[in-house]
Amino acid sequence: MDVGFVNDPEASKDSRCHWSQILVPEELKSNRSADKASEAWLDLGRYAREVLAAQDDRRFVLGFTICGSLMGIWAFDRLGGIASEQFDVNEDRLRFMNEGQLGYNPTIMTANKERFIKITRNGSTERIIVDGVMQRARCIAGRVTTCWKAHREGRPEMPLVIKDSWQFSERDEEGELLQEATGKGVVNVARYYHHETVTVHEMDDEIPGNIRGGLDITRAANYRRERPTRLNNNPAGTSRNGRYSSRKRSSSQTGASYPPASDPAPGLQPRLPVPYPIGCIDVSF
Repeated sequence: MDVGFVNDPEASKDSRCHWSQILVPEELKSNRSADKASEAWLDLGRYAREVLAAQDDRRFVLGFTICGSLMGIWAFDRLGGIASEQFDVNEDRLRFMNEGQLGYNPTIMTANKERFIKITRNGSTERIIVDGVMQRARCIAGRVTTCWKAHREGRPEMPLVIKDSWQFSERDEEGELLQEATGKGVVNVARYYHHETVTVHEMDDEIPGNIRGGLDITRAANYRRERPTRLNNNPAGTSRNGRYSSRKRSSSQTGASYPPASDPAPGLQPRLPVPYPIGCIDVSF
């Protein structure tokens, strides 16, 4: 990666950063003509994939390319990548963004150096402490299933598993299926605790409306619909009664360094499953 914004106040000129610290990746090219799929775009897509894989609380990633003095802003979410038109960096002013606008999940909170989520169960609010990542899918577009080891606040002796994934609205909720299995006493299946659809800004956390703000990319002059592609389901383990389907990251890659430039880059053509995926979480024990 050529350049990027990192979350490391102690970084120096010679510091080596990891994907888990990257806020915004960037690809630099000296030639204006390099702003195309075969060069700057695919390089940036590869960086976005690594960031999403290494950060389990990331809903999307913003990045940018600079080719000569021309800049393009990119957004990578679970439907793929979209970009702005080119603009000249010498003609625009600085802009600042908060963590939510950078793609971090506002429903994962931190207090006293502990990460946690809040769920509403049986009419009461509970705080579920996130202990660590068990499994996370490494991709940009898709369900991006993530499983965390967790426990209820004040009950460390009662381990829970949180399953977070983007689910398609036409399919049955996995939490309901797990609840039914628990009620019927099915063996060798995680016991149900809770499930729910994640909400952000008082809306179900779905991509077109909540993340992309209603942007209709089919109206773009260069829009091309990709042939239907089967999204891989990642049975990453038991799920916790849950919140929303959106975060994904591989625990083994949290501290991974940048891959060599020869690594293949992911395709950036957006996938448009209908209906769109919605964030959900399941909790079990």
